[in-house]
Amino acid sequence: MAGLEIEIAVSGDPRHASEVIKERLEQLPAVGSAEFEVKEIRQGFAETASLLLGTVAVLKLSRMGISELRHLLRELAGLQKDLTGAQSILVNVGGEKLEPEKVDDGKLEKLAKLLGLSDK
Repeated sequence: MAGLEIEIAVSGDPRHASEVIKERLEQLPAVGSAEFEVKEIRQGFAETASLLLGTVAVLKLSRMGISELRHLLRELAGLQKDLTGAQSILVNVGGEKLEPEKVDDGKLEKLAKLLGLSDK
């Protein structure tokens, strides 16, 4: 299994957020597992927020790798709207951190290749 690296900035309870995200992502056919580490970050003098650093284990898909990956990115984008306290979600595409909805076809193909997925 290959791992998709994501960062999710959250306010509120980061452990609850990570459990909700993990549960939702692991329902997708392309996802084997999702694991998150919580890192506290400062947002000014007295404010802190949490950054969830995660790896989503993507199953190798022989037929519809890119379409399944696109669905996973749509689900990540939807999480930001649905999850109370999710401030931002970023996906690592070859060292470039992008919002899931900003991953165009070219970046999607690059990500699929980095993850070892095939669209044949």
